[in-house]
Amino acid sequence: MLFSPARGLILLFLFDFTDAGRIFWKIKERVRNLQLQKAKQHLQMHTLRGQQLLQHVKEGRVHQQLDHFNRQDMSSFPQRFFVNEAYWQRPDGPVFLFVGGEGPIFEFDVLAGHHVDMAKEHGALLLAVEHRFYGDSINPDGLKTENLADLSSQQALADLAVFHQYISHSFNLSHRNTWISFGGSYSGALSAWFRGKFPHLVYGAVASSAPVKATLDFSAYSNTVGSSLRNEAVGGSPKCLAAVQEAFAAVEALMSRNGSQVAEDFGCCQIPKDADDQIELMQNLADIFMGSVQYNEEGVLMSINDLCGLMTNKSEETEAYNRLVKLSQIYHSTSEEPCLDISHEKTVKDLMDTSLHSGRRAERQWTYQTCTEFGFYQTCEDTSCPFSGRVTLQIHTELCLMLFGISQHSLPGRVAFTNSYYGGDDPETHRVLYVNGGVDPWKELSVVQDGTEDGEDARVVFIKDTAHCADMMRRRVTDRCSLKKAREEIEEHVSRWLKTGVQEKTENRIANQSRPSDSWGMKNVARVDGGEVVEGGGGVGREMRRWRREMGMQGGGGGRGGGKPAPCGVKSPLAAGTVRGPLTGRPTVKLHAAHGDAYPGPMFPATPLLIEVQPPPVAVRCADSEHKEPEDQEGGTLFLSAPPHTEHRASPTSCELRAGARGAPGGGEALQDTADSSGPTAGTAPTRTGYLRLGGTF
Repeated sequence: MLFSPARGLILLFLFDFTDAGRIFWKIKERVRNLQLQKAKQHLQMHTLRGQQLLQHVKEGRVHQQLDHFNRQDMSSFPQRFFVNEAYWQRPDGPVFLFVGGEGPIFEFDVLAGHHVDMAKEHGALLLAVEHRFYGDSINPDGLKTENLADLSSQQALADLAVFHQYISHSFNLSHRNTWISFGGSYSGALSAWFRGKFPHLVYGAVASSAPVKATLDFSAYSNTVGSSLRNEAVGGSPKCLAAVQEAFAAVEALMSRNGSQVAEDFGCCQIPKDADDQIELMQNLADIFMGSVQYNEEGVLMSINDLCGLMTNKSEETEAYNRLVKLSQIYHSTSEEPCLDISHEKTVKDLMDTSLHSGRRAERQWTYQTCTEFGFYQTCEDTSCPFSGRVTLQIHTELCLMLFGISQHSLPGRVAFTNSYYGGDDPETHRVLYVNGGVDPWKELSVVQDGTEDGEDARVVFIKDTAHCADMMRRRVTDRCSLKKAREEIEEHVSRWLKTGVQEKTENRIANQSRPSDSWGMKNVARVDGGEVVEGGGGVGREMRRWRREMGMQGGGGGRGGGKPAPCGVKSPLAAGTVRGPLTGRPTVKLHAAHGDAYPGPMFPATPLLIEVQPPPVAVRCADSEHKEPEDQEGGTLFLSAPPHTEHRASPTSCELRAGARGAPGGGEALQDTADSSGPTAGTAPTRTGYLRLGGTF
């Protein structure tokens, strides 16, 4: 990995990709460019300080595995990130992680924004990490369909876990450094999911405008746009909504009679003769309204107030159709395109482009994720939709088969799995703050109800009259009072998390130091058999002898009687020592180290590490079984005993190993598969298998 000083200043682009038309993409680009200009102006006003800040920003790459869940495949890709140490109070200051979404990250992500303002206050180390397969975090052949199989939110979260480990090592971080994650839109969902899936790595998460509920048919998006156009608090009105509905109906009526006139009126590059091109045109016209609502009052094109003012102004144009034409002309006057491209064939061709130069556009990657995980298809089949009813679910989902060979019939199951995996819009998460705006259509897929008991920390900040990710921007004089108050609430939550995080970690560390350790190290683990235990790091030999004494056994492996019964389920502190002694003909027990114990680090699952255990020739009395002599003791072990697993019992009275450790991949099914594959050895008792968590406890 290389760190290099970041040059220039470019802005984060808050993507919210769907299969919307070309105009919507252009509006997003304008959002980016406008915020870029504002960021540059802000730094220019503080030139000296701005130059100093840029010197603190460094760009880096860390190589991530393409498939974290397949330890046999070591293929990797370079993941890009930025670091800003300007405000960090070494060595114990907190870490603020900005999670990248479906687009490139830029230096701006660690230089400006509400999370940066809070980093200044709390002395935090600022990080921004790019999502796999977006921006520059992609291999040259990454956009080929067969390679997109490694693009998923689950893999992205695994990237964050490995990145956490990497940064912790690079900056010598410890438990004293409290991590808080931030994100907006899809990256907001990732921020929430990272906290939910890896709560030991990130203490709290802010999820702005986060669509955590996957939905195949996202008809609520268009309906919410219609509601916002009717909302008088933000400049809408019932007359505005009615005018929009009237205009779209007029376009469809004229297009069925005279497509050439429609093409001329709206400056189209082609005459919309076939149904696909006609739908493309209707989607692009709807984009003007969708983009204006989603980014209301961000200074892009028109606000809701401006747009509705034009659509209801009958002094110049009496027909709603003509007012829509004028609105389209205003858009094109600020555009660099000579005409509006409504060719559906060209749209599909662009989405099939796998050349790397298209990687920064992100349409192909995000379309793939909508097909495999989220849906999010903005349809207009509902009668309350103010636009064209020809924008159906079918026209969106057929792209999945056309582009990636993904069956349309498989999509509901994929979306259902995502919600089952993450919890949908009612996740069991703690210390995740969901921030949403009342004008934002994406609030429909986020968490907007607190659902907390008395005394619990609230998990929702709802800003009734703001739009998408408005809280993430740096403070402005023109911000609404509700937005200012919302930022204060966010700041209170983050401050409280940082305070309680330090307290909890200190208390846990003291508690852990005050009681005997029963965690087992991975170092020097060798074959475990009935020989002598040689002390290793951490006094494993002493721990083993103490355990033998507590079980009523003699230190060298004897102690046949006189001791108290060994309760099935007791765990032994064995592991970090080396064990001597040859294997004999007695039956053995095979153990698989699960997850990160086979591969040290935060990533799971890893290829299991097989360890063969041979019980010593001693008797063990189990609390739930009768005394057994050494020659009959097939399942007894000084290291671990547990209630019998009926499917793999060597005898009805044997005391067997626990079947599966906490978090073991597959649980009992994995145990069953391993047991069947091992099989009995001729002349010996059947070999049994199980999962033993090394480096932890059951």
